[in-house]
Amino acid sequence: TDHPAIAASHLSKAEAFMAMGRYEDAFVEATRSLHLFHQKFGPLNQYHPSLARALIVLSRTHIYLGEPMLAIQAADDSLKIFKACWGVTELHRRTMDGLEALAEGYIAQKSYVQATDCLKQVITKRDTLHQLFGSKGGIPHELAMCQFLLAYVEVMTVPTPSTIVEQMKDYTKVISQVTGNRHVIIARCLYLLSEVCKLKGGHADAKSYVGFAYDMLVGLHGEEHSLVPLILAECADNLRIPGFFTEA
Repeated sequence: TDHPAIAASHLSKAEAFMAMGRYEDAFVEATRSLHLFHQKFGPLNQYHPSLARALIVLSRTHIYLGEPMLAIQAADDSLKIFKACWGVTELHRRTMDGLEALAEGYIAQKSYVQATDCLKQVITKRDTLHQLFGSKGGIPHELAMCQFLLAYVEVMTVPTPSTIVEQMKDYTKVISQVTGNRHVIIARCLYLLSEVCKLKGGHADAKSYVGFAYDMLVGLHGEEHSLVPLILAECADNLRIPGFFTEA
């Protein structure tokens, strides 16, 4: 039971549960994976990269379970391990995954300044790797996801032109080329686009995007997905403007 393949299988199950919106189950599997990796590698090397990979998945489960501080801690611990493994340059795809997880933890905490710093770092690093190695250095949709999140954070913190909505839509199209048009990641992008449109005064677009997000998510994973309550709350918030009170 202490073979690394067993730990890796728990990690794969955690990622599958994440995609299904079963974040409690994902947390259990990620924790099991981390424990088994630690049993196998910890006594010999407490900085083994497998531990860091499990910490990244664990960080993402904490985000969706409403525990941003724990998410930030897990992502930060993963980065410490990667830095010990690969040195100060940190120009490694796994390091960027850790940075992105850290950024998402900060976004969940609404610590947008810290999130901006993390996202700018990972965008620079992903762009550099892509220029050096092409698709081997990072899939373009990963870069687009970070650019999407950075645009979202900027809208939340500083005055931005109305064209930022079109930029975010373009990033979503790039992401969908890999995920397909019906995916939980796309549903989340539409949900965040709804927030941005609402802040920009585009209430009709906001209502439309959050409606698409809801229909997509429920169609894929049912009402049980943990993002559904957030999307329903956003739906109701969008409907509070004049003309939509009855629907709300």
